[in-house]
Amino acid sequence: MEYIAVLKLRKNQIIRYVLSCLFIIVIFLGSFLVFPSSNNKSFNLNNNSDLKSSGTRIIQTQWLKNNNFSTQDVWYYTKGSQGDNSTVEADISDGQANYNILGDEQTEEISTSLNDGTWIQFRNDIFLYPDIATINANGCYVSHDYDENINQTRNYHSVHWKKNVSIGNDMSKFIINTASLEVIFNATVNVNVDTANDNFPVQYGIGDFATFYVLISDLDFTNPYRVANNKTSNLGQDSPAITNITDKAIETADEEDIITALSSSLDKDLNHSNFTITLGIDIYCEDNGPPSNDHDTWEALLIKSFNLTFSYKRKVEKFSSVSWNQIGDKIEGADIQIKNATLNFNYKIDYNWPTALSPFSEIRITINNNRYAETIKLSDATSIFQEVKAGGFDITSLISKGDNITVSIQVFIANTFGLGQNITISIDDVFLNVSLIETFPDIDPNLNLFLNGANKTDTPFIEIPTGRNLNFTIKFLDESGIHISNGLIQLEGAGFVEDFIENITLQQYTVIINTTEKLIVGEDNDLTITTQKINYQSKQLYPTIRVRKINAEFSAIYEDNTITIKPGGDAVISVRLNDTDFDQLITGAVVFYSWESVQGALTDSNNDGIYEGVIRNVPEGSHSITISAYGIEEYNFQDYYLTLNAITPAQPDWTWLIVLLSGAFGALAVVFTLYEIRFKYPPTVRKSRKIRKKIKKGKNTKPIKDITSREDLIKDHLVSNVETIQLEKKTENGLKEIKNS
Repeated sequence: MEYIAVLKLRKNQIIRYVLSCLFIIVIFLGSFLVFPSSNNKSFNLNNNSDLKSSGTRIIQTQWLKNNNFSTQDVWYYTKGSQGDNSTVEADISDGQANYNILGDEQTEEISTSLNDGTWIQFRNDIFLYPDIATINANGCYVSHDYDENINQTRNYHSVHWKKNVSIGNDMSKFIINTASLEVIFNATVNVNVDTANDNFPVQYGIGDFATFYVLISDLDFTNPYRVANNKTSNLGQDSPAITNITDKAIETADEEDIITALSSSLDKDLNHSNFTITLGIDIYCEDNGPPSNDHDTWEALLIKSFNLTFSYKRKVEKFSSVSWNQIGDKIEGADIQIKNATLNFNYKIDYNWPTALSPFSEIRITINNNRYAETIKLSDATSIFQEVKAGGFDITSLISKGDNITVSIQVFIANTFGLGQNITISIDDVFLNVSLIETFPDIDPNLNLFLNGANKTDTPFIEIPTGRNLNFTIKFLDESGIHISNGLIQLEGAGFVEDFIENITLQQYTVIINTTEKLIVGEDNDLTITTQKINYQSKQLYPTIRVRKINAEFSAIYEDNTITIKPGGDAVISVRLNDTDFDQLITGAVVFYSWESVQGALTDSNNDGIYEGVIRNVPEGSHSITISAYGIEEYNFQDYYLTLNAITPAQPDWTWLIVLLSGAFGALAVVFTLYEIRFKYPPTVRKSRKIRKKIKKGKNTKPIKDITSREDLIKDHLVSNVETIQLEKKTENGLKEIKNS
């Protein structure tokens, strides 16, 4: 009984201790509720201190129209007065404004037979013709015999053949960028032709030689360019004898020199499309033998073939430009001040700009005929739309009251270069955000716009499927946030005006329209909401509503979109066609499946939106099934994919289970043995049994300590805790006195 009393006393002590702690915690929390901190006071004051002065407000407005180029009105393009603006064009397509830099690349190849009748032979200035100079089946042919005994009066003999070439393009509009020339010749002479390695008499100076060459000139043959040249040096050598040159290409000038010759010759032509090619063979016979005894025989000199190929790109002239422009409204009114204005837009390019050819070409901004100092290099444009500048350009200094705000965004070509393909620079989402300070006598109301229950005040845009009604709700509030009653609020769109209906209970104005009847599907519909109320400022909101087709998608009844059957079996295909916007199944669609070279139809036999079909005799393997739908105009159907696995099932392997069961039985036997031997009896019994065994065997045991009785244990506990018991009684008496008071 004494032991039970001690336990009850200990329990009561613990309860009193817990109650005391709870009491202290409640007092501590109450002090926070009664005495709020100074920080909270400061926070509330700060929230209430953001009060606007009476009679003024900040108007944030977007000044430009048709920001996303959804139509071709409002915006117009102009070309500059410098450069060649036939190489720049502009258009609006796919919701973006484009600047088109027009390129073109063509190749001309002049490779004709030399005896086709188009080559004309003529004399080279004052020089005499060789003995034989003609064009035969092998090409341009020359043969000459110099015999001093026959009183030769001149050492030089020469002949030219020319061909006039007409390209058909005005080459002043193009730049030649590549050119290659190949002319093949051969030669045969008698060993009596004298060269540097022969045993000459004292009269030797420069020796005998023949020169093969090609000239490019204008049609009048003024200042022709020599673009290929070969002068023989050892042809006619005695030892070892060199009496012929087999087919060999005449050495040509550098590609840049050939391009210069072609460009210069075409430039001199009135039509910039004609030039002349001249082939020439010169023979020089030096009088280097004994008096009246020099004889040089040039048996055959032949220009065998001619090939000239060059390509040219369209020339984009420097200072060419094209601009997209919009004339905005004026900022007017004595009660209006301009606070700031920011212009921003996105831009991209479809091909990398040729920076090496035109590094300084750029996008320029002009506001009210004033150039903005900062430009955008075309070399910085990428193939995806990017913001032209984070935060936009601050153009506040370029706009003024009383003038229409004219915005011009121009692509300017700074360097002349050749362009082989069209390049398109595009802009989109052009916004001119103007912040105005307005002074007004009337109250400035606050408008909150909700579209189908969503707050769209800051971003008045919503995308909605066709066929769904759209709820416009306006919270029309005064500066204190109180509902303004009896206001006139109208919704205006293309071809319709709707009045909002006031709901006094909900303190709001609402109008519901049928998107199919009022709006255009597939486009952004720009609407205007106007509020009017006597003694209140009229305000407008400009929501944009995008009406799209209804989203439709398939869903299957199979886990992980996978059907598994045995090879050669039949697969049942069953899918649901869901209207995800209106949460319903779609009936009446044309649904078919295709896999590999097989196609088939899925039918909705129960007219419940579940389409089914059977694929028979499926071969072994994994097959991808594509399911498609069409036939209902207002839906946007998405293809669906299933995996059809035709697999032979594998036989199960039970080895792991046998091993697992064997281990489990072994462990169970060990546990049972330990239990029977050791853990079946409590520790005291086990110790007694151990001592008994030692006594039976005659072994010595440890002495057993004195055993204290239960009564003595309780007395010792009470004596040792007498002070604690007395303290608890005092605490209990004190709490009773506090409770009574």
